[in-house]
Amino acid sequence: MPYRQTVFTNGEYYHLTTRSIGENTAFPSTDDYSRAIEIINYYSRSSVPIRYSYFRRLSSKSQADLFASLKNFRVQIICFCLMPTHYHFIVKQSQDHGINHFIHDFQDSYVKYFNNLNSRHGALFQASFRAVHITSEEQFLHTCRYVHLNPYSSNLVKNYDGLTTYPWSSLPHYLNKINYPFISEDTASKMFKDRSIFLSFTLDHAQYQKTLEFLKHHTPGV
Repeated sequence: MPYRQTVFTNGEYYHLTTRSIGENTAFPSTDDYSRAIEIINYYSRSSVPIRYSYFRRLSSKSQADLFASLKNFRVQIICFCLMPTHYHFIVKQSQDHGINHFIHDFQDSYVKYFNNLNSRHGALFQASFRAVHITSEEQFLHTCRYVHLNPYSSNLVKNYDGLTTYPWSSLPHYLNKINYPFISEDTASKMFKDRSIFLSFTLDHAQYQKTLEFLKHHTPGV
């Protein structure tokens, strides 16, 4: 499981991403995506007392009581997107080592589930995740747009309706089409308070990002 030497700073924002090994499909089915979302929701919180696999065995009331007791977060997740072969998060670190612990526990829990389900062994994701420090409001907005456009620029969805309803991304959350309880809007709401402007800002760049993605994969040296 990944552990970086990068020292992340509390209160700072980062774009985190990694790919599956050998372009293996990490999320083959709706059930797999759903399990990943559940794990994200659980391990974004700090001081979880038991592993997620044990948490799932609790009664509904015990689960609700446990969640009610988890007041603090390791990371504040601003945006995310799960893709078949990779994932993206934009997060703010809330406590020391929060990012490293969150990614480690998310991947460890998901890979154990995935390996058990598919009778396989070994790693599923690359050994180390990539992290880019976000240092300005402009970079923050453009990175959020980039993350949210991934399903369209990669041709996973074919049109804007598919993009705005893609359930494994925070974009529908910001458009009030779905609710993810782990999304932190403290920062984003200041910039995304007008949903229509944010949507226009995102979609206005969609075809350009799709073209860049096509060139990256079809032009030698790009």
